[in-house]
Amino acid sequence: MAQIDDKCPGVIQFCRTRVTLLGSDGTPTSTYYVSDKEVSLAVTPDVEAGQRRTVRSGCDCIVVTQRSSDVLLGYTFELVDGVWEPALEAMMLGYDAIVDTSTDPVVIGYNVSSDQLVCGGTQALVSLEAWSYAWDGQGQDADLGLIHWVWPLTKWQQAPATLGADPTTPTLTGFSEKNTNWGDPYTDQPADGTFLFTLDFHARWMEALSNLPDASCGLQVLV
Repeated sequence: MAQIDDKCPGVIQFCRTRVTLLGSDGTPTSTYYVSDKEVSLAVTPDVEAGQRRTVRSGCDCIVVTQRSSDVLLGYTFELVDGVWEPALEAMMLGYDAIVDTSTDPVVIGYNVSSDQLVCGGTQALVSLEAWSYAWDGQGQDADLGLIHWVWPLTKWQQAPATLGADPTTPTLTGFSEKNTNWGDPYTDQPADGTFLFTLDFHARWMEALSNLPDASCGLQVLV
């Protein structure tokens, strides 16, 4: 690879989302969905604050004090969609898809089963990937124009929605967990110098614009 300059890009826009259905052990299945209709993705680190332990003397003076480290437990999300994508939501939420009678059936909705109300109700496991633009001054970085974000295991739930005169923006909220079985299903993970790093919690990196996946209104199958 030809030598490139050090990169400190601006991060702008949110142009693609890819969600992959996982098996019960976190292994990626062949079913995935790529959307370019998402409006925003809010990502919040879920941090447990460290505890301070202090000993005071009988004269009420501090003689020993120590604060333990904060711990990053994961991330929480709010994903806002510009349209209703029933196939995507059904997959992310673990709902039963409703399809039409076309020769190649089309997902037109979903059914929320009552088992969602009981302890141990089914909750889907999916990975979440997002792409932003890497910006250099007044344009995209000429070498690595994308920033690729990956959370290899996430769980989701519906957020409040309002039906009215204004367009509805369906919203999901979720959180991440570790996944040691993610691997590299799309073979698009970069080598860190000379080796492929283990992606089991979260990673983000810059990559070429040609790596942006094609979006489609419907489920896709990895072949």
